[in-house]
Amino acid sequence: MSDAHTLEHLRRLEVVMAVGDADPFRDNNHQISAALWAKGVWHALHIWEGRAHSAPYWRRMVPLYV
Repeated sequence: MSDAHTLEHLRRLEVVMAVGDADPFRDNNHQISAALWAKGVWHALHIWEGRAHSAPYWRRMVPLYV
């Protein structure tokens, strides 16, 4: 992504990603995180214990991140 207008909008957002350390999508989240940092987009990447890709985890995440 190189559109300055779109990047400026992304830089104004509060981006939070959460993934489990055993989640099959963990590596993808790290790649997205690296791409965001490379474009100057501040964000947080939280790594939870376990898979963290199920309703019990989401119930715990919602009050923290929303």
